[in-house]
Amino acid sequence: MKNIIDNLNQSPLFNLSLSSKELFHSNFIAWVADTYKEEFGKAFLEGINLTLENATIQKVYREQKNLDLTFEYQGQTVIIENKVKSVPNKDQLIKYRNKNGTNKTYILLTLITPTFNPKSIDWQLLTYKDLYSILTKFVANTKSNNQYHLSMIKDYTTFIDNLWLLTKTFAVEKSDPYDYLGKEYHTLKEIRLHDLYTKHKYNRLAKLIQESIANDTDIPLEATIVPKYDHSKYKGQLTISTNFVRGKGVINIDYSNEKDVTYGIMLDGNKYDLYTVAWGSKDSKTVANYLKDTKQWFTFDFIKEEDSYPKKNDFNKFNKLLYRCAKIKNTTTIEELLKIITKDVKRLITLKFEH
Repeated sequence: MKNIIDNLNQSPLFNLSLSSKELFHSNFIAWVADTYKEEFGKAFLEGINLTLENATIQKVYREQKNLDLTFEYQGQTVIIENKVKSVPNKDQLIKYRNKNGTNKTYILLTLITPTFNPKSIDWQLLTYKDLYSILTKFVANTKSNNQYHLSMIKDYTTFIDNLWLLTKTFAVEKSDPYDYLGKEYHTLKEIRLHDLYTKHKYNRLAKLIQESIANDTDIPLEATIVPKYDHSKYKGQLTISTNFVRGKGVINIDYSNEKDVTYGIMLDGNKYDLYTVAWGSKDSKTVANYLKDTKQWFTFDFIKEEDSYPKKNDFNKFNKLLYRCAKIKNTTTIEELLKIITKDVKRLITLKFEH
């Protein structure tokens, strides 16, 4: 990681990109495509295995109809959704394809591997490693003598190659400690890539939670990874969602099979929260007190009861959401954390407010 960070710090374009990561990359790719319509157009088509009679890009669009990048070829439109520090959103991709028609080629360009198969929704996956290969081939074959342009493109290819290599160090192993606010996090925060690190880690962790739940025969429900929990959309479903809040990764596991109430588990940095939120015909405090008094919820198996908090009140509160917390030791392994979560999911799906 240190060598990769040193390489990135030496790249002028990497340092320029930090002000707006995704916009920077989309703008740079658009500039190359628009400046070298024929040579880059051909290299790009070969990189995505698309054969057209005319390989020259006719027109390049940025942020047209909320689309990151659009390449117009003669006889085909290629739409590119670019994800650098954001996690690919399946619902968003489906929406874009439905809105723009099925007779186009859809490319998901991403630094973060999606938890779903893009082919299943008719999108083609293109990683930043693939983009590196396309640009490298373009530079090797171009007839351009503009050394300034070529030096910038070479810097960019080296930059994204190192960025891709860096993400490979973000692997999540079950034997690893759950310590995502530790030394690596602070090292990457110095070069403003802690958000990328955190999103990679929590994206992978969400997938491991989903697999752990699926492997437990005592849990009859399949957990679905969703962009954001919506009680009106996912009622009766067990969902997993990730977020990035105030520099920390957050994972929510939500379930509700009742009207106007949701129960959940939250990983919030190094905190482990059990919560409930009610609205409409139900009152959060009434529901929470009932679950606590009947010992259905708000207890933690991995710590002593007196070590949970808040100490002076029954619950912490965020709007209508009421919760109790436990701290996760940074020596806790991912495998141990998965067992804790899976055990609590068994309780989660049986919760019921019977008043």
